[in-house]
Amino acid sequence: MKVQDVFDKAIRLMDEQNESTGATITTDTKEYLVRTPDILDSILARVSLAVGEPYVRVTAMEDEIGLDNAVVSGVLPYYLASALIAIEAQDSGLAAYFSRIGDTALSAISARLSKAEAEQVEDVYGGIEYGEFAVW
Repeated sequence: MKVQDVFDKAIRLMDEQNESTGATITTDTKEYLVRTPDILDSILARVSLAVGEPYVRVTAMEDEIGLDNAVVSGVLPYYLASALIAIEAQDSGLAAYFSRIGDTALSAISARLSKAEAEQVEDVYGGIEYGEFAVW
């Protein structure tokens, strides 16, 4: 998925799309469009770390986001919407709401992606046989 896809989802979450056509790039959203690559890049730096993937910089709307589709669709639009709303100071409650949804989704996804596997650990120190030294 591309930066443009995340932008489109964020604009729709914010209910800023054109009511007639559904277009996300309008005169009202031009400022958001200009800010999106840099804002999303900073979000990607944090999210990549949380999901254990390498951070790949984005600088343009056409750039591919090299993360799991669940992260791109389920986390990034909420964080982007939160940041765009917070910058415009339209609604701090809505910005916090979007941020909480992003946090919740990121926690669930990162837990799923980073499940630890159990394996036998070699005892390099040896054991205390027959309970020796059990009482000091």
